[in-house]
Amino acid sequence: MRRLSFKGDAEALFMRIDADGSGFLTLYEVDPKCADLWAAFRAWCAETFQTTDEMVSQLRGSLVELGPPEGERKPPRKQKSAVPPVEFTFIREQFMENAPRHGWFGGFEDTIFSCLDRKQSGYVTNNDLMWFEKARSQHNRRMQLRPTGSRAVMNTTGPAVKKNPMQALLAFMSFLRSSSLGGNLMQTWRTLLDPDGCLSVQRSDIERAATQVGWRGDVSSLWSALDAPGGRAALEEFGFKEARALALFHAWAAALGGVKEAWSRLLGVERGYQRKRRASAMVVQPLAPQAASASLDRPAFVFALTRVHAKHVQPVDETSFSNYLFSILDWEPHGKLSYKDVRFLESWEPVKWLSEKAGLNEAESFKETVLSKYGNHPVKAWRLCLDLDATGICRWTAFNQAAERIQWKGDCAKAWLGLDKQSLGFITLHNIDAEVAENLALFRRWCFATYGGVAIAFHALDSDGSGSFSEEEFVSVIEHSTFKGDAHAAWRSLNLEGSDILSEREMDFLDDMELDMLAAYVSATEAAEESEKQKHHVEVDLHRRNSVVGADLRNQTSMLTLEQQGDDKAQLLLTTPESRVELLDMVGLENSLSESQSLSSFVLPRLDLKSTDPMSISLGAASAGTAGRKHASIDSSSRSTMWVESSKKLYAGGIPYM
Repeated sequence: MRRLSFKGDAEALFMRIDADGSGFLTLYEVDPKCADLWAAFRAWCAETFQTTDEMVSQLRGSLVELGPPEGERKPPRKQKSAVPPVEFTFIREQFMENAPRHGWFGGFEDTIFSCLDRKQSGYVTNNDLMWFEKARSQHNRRMQLRPTGSRAVMNTTGPAVKKNPMQALLAFMSFLRSSSLGGNLMQTWRTLLDPDGCLSVQRSDIERAATQVGWRGDVSSLWSALDAPGGRAALEEFGFKEARALALFHAWAAALGGVKEAWSRLLGVERGYQRKRRASAMVVQPLAPQAASASLDRPAFVFALTRVHAKHVQPVDETSFSNYLFSILDWEPHGKLSYKDVRFLESWEPVKWLSEKAGLNEAESFKETVLSKYGNHPVKAWRLCLDLDATGICRWTAFNQAAERIQWKGDCAKAWLGLDKQSLGFITLHNIDAEVAENLALFRRWCFATYGGVAIAFHALDSDGSGSFSEEEFVSVIEHSTFKGDAHAAWRSLNLEGSDILSEREMDFLDDMELDMLAAYVSATEAAEESEKQKHHVEVDLHRRNSVVGADLRNQTSMLTLEQQGDDKAQLLLTTPESRVELLDMVGLENSLSESQSLSSFVLPRLDLKSTDPMSISLGAASAGTAGRKHASIDSSSRSTMWVESSKKLYAGGIPYM
């Protein structure tokens, strides 16, 4: 803390972080996500590269060349330079470009490079990778201890070969996202894989795209992880959240009569809004008529989509969803959408379950059933029913098969969507039992941090060479170590057979689950989506209503002047129910009465009526509009204080004047 120039109480800070009172800190206690990220990157490097020279060479690639152009290079000096040759280094830009190409799927490349570049020199050399040899040695040891039939195979003679299909799939999905602008992968999907917009791809499409962009992952393993009936893999296999958003929009449009009719409705809302803005903007001289636009920008699309509702269909009325949907559809991007950008959805037939509503009750029912079938043992239910290939995740097809296996008769789609709350396209043990999953993850982290793997830890702790642990022996060894979880709970979770001993076979699956890599992938996905959300955050009420009305109130003459001058158009506008509701909605007052009642009976917030200038009164009404939304319900006994004095009249729009 002295090196960091920390000015606070370091001892008090230590005790606050050391919640379990163990007397030492781990990176997981300081920042669990960063700890998982580094553990995942370390394991990925050991699995992907053979030596530090190969790692530097592959991550350097050929994207960025250091030094000036050939014609501008100065003659070499006699003295020895402190900067190593280009071929023995890689820089930030090279790392950020080439790490995803070689299969890294944890994101945060900029942060990882800063950790590697400890001297802040702007480049990384072999000397900055001293940890690699130990990581590679531990990886080789784990491979040697893998039992026969394990999905991972030891390979020491050639380049590291990935045998995990799920890892290849997650790496490819992460690469697509990292190459897109924003958090969704639609840009690279449509540009590289699916330019025709059919929302499904063949293996040849993936091979062509991988060659085109230089992705070095294992396409064969990737394809084997996909559910591809008829030789075509759908969008939901790669980007589940994007596919679900499009399916919800497709179902909503179908209830309106189709995509074309739905788009016409959206355009109608925007054009109606523009007409009302020109007609009721409280101007003396009407705005010049403009040609009707056939496209919608982001605020217009969000505004229109939150206004249009389909009968018998759950309305798409959330601003965040509308924002996200716009980013998916505007994949080129132009900043505007037209009918041609949504026309591809007309020929798309998404699977029905994609547009189902998430069912929390169904999710709980499934969990209760699957746990009761396996003796209320979450890990046993996970391993023997949901995650048969020990990848650490369960996708839709495997979930359906698990429901059939336990003869569960509920709605699988609603249960699946209820469990996958983050729309990742898969569920983990955490979705079945969060407490058990977290304690098991702590045990796995401890094994890797201390010994380099779960199987290695088992052999190191098995001092008598019996090949098993009793519960007393296991707990005694673990509790006297640096493990900060619940040793008894870890024993119960790992002891699938319910016997008095714990064998190596019951523990080795943790080596394959790669929980830290999953955590890193989820964190990277969440960070990318949050960045996209913040970048395109649109407040519809503020941007599409109040700012327009406020600007007109500040820069134009009040509608009161129009009425006093006998403007028939202004009087006609206020006599229609639609115009009354629109005016109150724009100013920010609550429309809680029926359309047949007079607008003069609407409750007004307190207004400053000292000035007799119509402009200042209009400004007061506009500024009170935002406050009016906060006072949606007003007690009848206090309404008298809201009315203007009896000597003052109310204009026929609810706006007071002298």
